[in-house]
Amino acid sequence: MKREQGLRRLAGLTTPLLAVGLVALLVPGQVAAQSCYGGYCGSGDGVDWDAKVEVTVTVSVVPEDAGFVLINGEEPEHGVFTALQGDTLNIEAVAENGYTFVRWSEWFDESKSSVEAPIYNHKTLVAHFAEEEEEEEELSPSAPSDERTSEWIPEGTVARDRRGKTLADITVDIRQPRALPSNGVLVGDVYDFKPDGATFDPPLPLSLPYDTASVPAGTDETELVVALYDPEAQDWIALPSVVNRTNMVVETEVSHFSEFAVMAPMVDSATPLITPGFSFSSLSVSPATAYAGQDVMVTVEASYVGANAQAKSLVFVTLNGEVADETEIVLSPGDHVKVALTVRPPQDGTYTVELNGMADTITVSGSAPASALTQAVALVETDTFAPLDAASPSVLARWRIPIYIGAALLLLLLVGPMVSVLRRRILRYRYDL
Repeated sequence: MKREQGLRRLAGLTTPLLAVGLVALLVPGQVAAQSCYGGYCGSGDGVDWDAKVEVTVTVSVVPEDAGFVLINGEEPEHGVFTALQGDTLNIEAVAENGYTFVRWSEWFDESKSSVEAPIYNHKTLVAHFAEEEEEEEELSPSAPSDERTSEWIPEGTVARDRRGKTLADITVDIRQPRALPSNGVLVGDVYDFKPDGATFDPPLPLSLPYDTASVPAGTDETELVVALYDPEAQDWIALPSVVNRTNMVVETEVSHFSEFAVMAPMVDSATPLITPGFSFSSLSVSPATAYAGQDVMVTVEASYVGANAQAKSLVFVTLNGEVADETEIVLSPGDHVKVALTVRPPQDGTYTVELNGMADTITVSGSAPASALTQAVALVETDTFAPLDAASPSVLARWRIPIYIGAALLLLLLVGPMVSVLRRRILRYRYDL
């Protein structure tokens, strides 16, 4: 008896399931999720928010139980945090008692315990901690903490770490810039002074070297300054400085540690620069043949292979040597996105499009079609962006949903008899048993 009821229930469910399947096939729907292939996911541009790819950060701590990691204020469940492509994550390492944070590895190489990083692909991140050294007897504020800092800190300067303790050590790393200055040109290396958060009272004298060969043409050496990187603005801030041309250094005073570099003023005629660590590939121009004044799209794949948690770069395209369009992108290590720019050749001829050493050509011939010219004139007169000669919706477009439903019902009527035959055969099979 139970077997008969199960067979009847199976046969009864067949019809509605087929109907649902037919409607799902006929009515176009939004893709709920996408996949990443080979560790690469697209930027997600041009798709609805709920259709963007989910990506994960797998977090671990070394040594275990030395601390934990918070992402957007939450501790990842089972060491895995899920985000949407293009999200910017606030990542913080928190040390347990007796330990101190040292650095991040894998995804990026940073010594700051709290960083921000955009994410486009699946990532692995390791937080490294170390046991705290036994506290030594507090020294007089006017005395350097030990021999390692005596050459840096003048007598009478109070030097403290982020916890307010006497500064015990100073290190300097040379690293790639996180971004290029919007109002200047970096001259030489970027110096990352550590520990992060160290403060000095009164301000600490700081001298950075420069190479005359790196000074932009037309720039007087006396115009060089020491610049401080501001992570909030993702830009460089010029500090009051003095140039010592004899020793070829630029001198300033700083009240806290950060990343510093020598900066020259921007030259008006200078070509924009790409931030080190960014690379570009797969240049594409569409259409390759255009009419005068037509917008031509230039696309390129941009990626970042540096060590910074996030880096910003200007992306620009030139048309016959002149900058035609530009935009800014922010990426983290290992990420890559598609960047689209637009150029507009003004008249007939062959034009060269260049982007970071890659080049292509556009052939321009003739003028715009009459319909395009009519729309352009009308748009200027009406000051609106609405299409002027857009065709009325077709009958198919207006009745699309009813047509889909009707087609599904028609197929259901055709499939109905087949379902009935299947149903009778199932029941007959039961009785034959």
